[in-house]
Amino acid sequence: MKAPFWSSISPRKRKLALWMLGLLLFYTLLGFLILPPIIRAVAVKQLSKQLDREVSIRQVKLNPFALSATVRGLLIKDKDGEPFVSWDEVYVNFQLSSFFGKAWVFKEISTTRPFVRAQMNKDGTFNFSDLVAKFSTNSAPARTESRPLALRVDRLRIGGATAAVADFTPREPFKRTIGPLDITLDNFRTDPDNKNPYAFTGTTDAGEQISWSGFFYLDPLRSKGELKLFNFTLNKYAPLYQDFVRFEIRGGSIALDAKYHFELSATNRAATVDDSAFALRDFKLGAPGDSNNIVDLPLLDVTGANVDLQNHQATVDMVIASGAKLFLSRDKEAAVNVVELSKPAESATNAPGGILFLLRSVTNAVAMLLNSTNQWSGTVRSVDITNCALHLEDLVNSRPAKLDLSDIRLAAKNISNVPGTNLTADFSLRWNTNGSIKTAMTASFLPPTADIQLDLDQLDLCTLDPYLEPKLNLYILGSKLGLHGKISLRTPKDELPQVTFHGDASLDDFKTVDGVGAEDLLKWDSLRFNGIDANLNPQSVAIKEIDVDDAYARLVIETNKTINLLNALRMTNAPATNETKVAVSQKSAATNTPLPQISIGTIVITNTAVSFTDRSLQPNVNMAIQQMNGSISGI
Repeated sequence: MKAPFWSSISPRKRKLALWMLGLLLFYTLLGFLILPPIIRAVAVKQLSKQLDREVSIRQVKLNPFALSATVRGLLIKDKDGEPFVSWDEVYVNFQLSSFFGKAWVFKEISTTRPFVRAQMNKDGTFNFSDLVAKFSTNSAPARTESRPLALRVDRLRIGGATAAVADFTPREPFKRTIGPLDITLDNFRTDPDNKNPYAFTGTTDAGEQISWSGFFYLDPLRSKGELKLFNFTLNKYAPLYQDFVRFEIRGGSIALDAKYHFELSATNRAATVDDSAFALRDFKLGAPGDSNNIVDLPLLDVTGANVDLQNHQATVDMVIASGAKLFLSRDKEAAVNVVELSKPAESATNAPGGILFLLRSVTNAVAMLLNSTNQWSGTVRSVDITNCALHLEDLVNSRPAKLDLSDIRLAAKNISNVPGTNLTADFSLRWNTNGSIKTAMTASFLPPTADIQLDLDQLDLCTLDPYLEPKLNLYILGSKLGLHGKISLRTPKDELPQVTFHGDASLDDFKTVDGVGAEDLLKWDSLRFNGIDANLNPQSVAIKEIDVDDAYARLVIETNKTINLLNALRMTNAPATNETKVAVSQKSAATNTPLPQISIGTIVITNTAVSFTDRSLQPNVNMAIQQMNGSISGI
């Protein structure tokens, strides 16, 4: 019978095998059983000392054969007893090949449910300000520049990450929980030419969604990817800006899809945004203390946005807005509501520090763009605005002026400052109840040229008669203004712009009464200006024919010997004094601008009447001229 294998080997080899087996057993016991509690105890002690915070670790596991480590249940409490940093588990799998190459290699680094808490206190400090001060003071001296650490991570995964963010500097503290977030980074390398793909998804406690994916290179730093934001509710961030503005955002959510590319190197700094989109839904803005909204925008979409910062170009494929409402008002002190709300709040100096930092960054970025030596070129290929409204109210005069513009529509193509680009636009709206304005335009900005077809129908001027009050003491009870024609703009080289108008105008169903006795003053059924030709350079107006139909004028001398027409014009019957003569002469001398040339082919008067009453005499004198007809030519 053959001897057993163990008996067949030499004593020296048996001794070596026992030593190897013992070392393996010791290595196993050391890795699995001995080192984990030691590492856990030392880590808790040192972290607590260095961070000056209570630290606990539930478990540390090592796998000496897989070269992996797991840390479970880390909790670092802040000085107020709240969690500062924590995670359920962190797993690191180191690779043996790191000892035989230039790069540190990790097969996997993963963390489960990490948490971090960042808080800005009322005094402007952070909950981690003491750590920043401590480690910046105790930092190691600067070393000479060396090659970056070579690192390889086959898979980096962060699952269920959350962050609690709080800002106690505004009058209403801002608190938000971001997460859970999932981040995946595959094949990460610090090699200059390695393409590092990444993916990032998550939500907030308000149901807002974030998605970010793409890839990046480290040397030179460059990246290309796509960022998506969905259902970000604006008024939930009110504590961040409420101390800085006078208005309040009562509703609205945004969505963003941005595809970007940037590169930062010693010789090139480039950034582009390609085929990106922005959406705003149910936006409402108002003034504090007023339940009425000043701005109401149900829908705004911007698609196909492209920006090239290096070449200073921006284009947008489509802008769509629908159902927007804007309420503009001016109070008795001539303060316009939107202007007042756009001013910084009185407490703006106490605005949250984070917002001030963000505003400074945006301001600096805009300043860099404005100070650029290259002019920006921009194009909006299509604009479609439908079913919008504008409500105007003016309380400056003793009688308030109100105007409602509704059913506002704008369809425009090729809005651009690029030379040679032709803009086309159709615009229409409803004026109060029965009036309408329609325009059709083709234009170019460089050089300035335009052809505008203008159609105004049945515009009621009663809304605007309060503005006549300082000069006229009368009321407009009825009017229907119409204007149909074409406006042309041409800009010859090295010459003044040439503006011409060709068309017709009308003012029908016009009626006024004086502001004293509310008696008829001037009215007519129809007043038409046919064949108008007007030029701005040189100034001239030619009217082919003016037709006046069923007109009526009333002249009254009151018992106090004032005349209703002069009262309506707010003129006195007193003779002119020397002071008034001097004022009139000075005004005439100051206006030496030549009047435009005006010519009228024919004035046709049909069925016109004039009445005269003198109430200063007893008995009163009454006279009337009726059914006047005639024409005047060659004016």
